[in-house]
Amino acid sequence: VTCCLPKHGLISSPLDVITMTWAWLLLNKTQILSGVTVALAQIPEAVSFSFVAGVDPIVGLQSAWIMGICTSLAGGRPGMVAGSTGAVAVVLTGLVADFGPGHMFY
Repeated sequence: VTCCLPKHGLISSPLDVITMTWAWLLLNKTQILSGVTVALAQIPEAVSFSFVAGVDPIVGLQSAWIMGICTSLAGGRPGMVAGSTGAVAVVLTGLVADFGPGHMFY
């Protein structure tokens, strides 16, 4: 993600804020589009894996966006998609059956 703040750091009018925001959006449009694409692709995956794990689909959706935030804060690599996997869902099936969904961290 690229930043485009003015070198002097002063904002003299609301138009400057709009101009900088628009420039930032144009500069990072591919990053934003790829983020939206990955987010939309993760919705059915999160819901289906929550059914496999035996929990409510809302839990799967919450874990998907929490994982996305954690990955973006930790810093990913170009082309990296972080999300749930079928292997984790199968392991969580036994955990949820024995201890309930309260012992599962998103």
